[in-house]
Amino acid sequence: MRNISHLKKIKNALAIGTIITTTCVLLGCGDKPISPPPPKIEPSKLFEQERSALEKAKGIEQQLNKNTEQLKQDVEKQAQ
Repeated sequence: MRNISHLKKIKNALAIGTIITTTCVLLGCGDKPISPPPPKIEPSKLFEQERSALEKAKGIEQQLNKNTEQLKQDVEKQAQ
């Protein structure tokens, strides 16, 4: 009698395990929301802001160098 009770418990446990496993598989195979792909950026536009800032900085540097040279020349002229 004890073995029959034990076998029923095992049978019930297997049935519950099967139901849980089947439920998980069915839920896992459902439709998933698809997120839109990220927007494509052309390689030429990828670092456009950085490039323009760098070019602007180079232009400012050149202007500062010109002004420094002019100031040096003016100081030398006045020292003579």
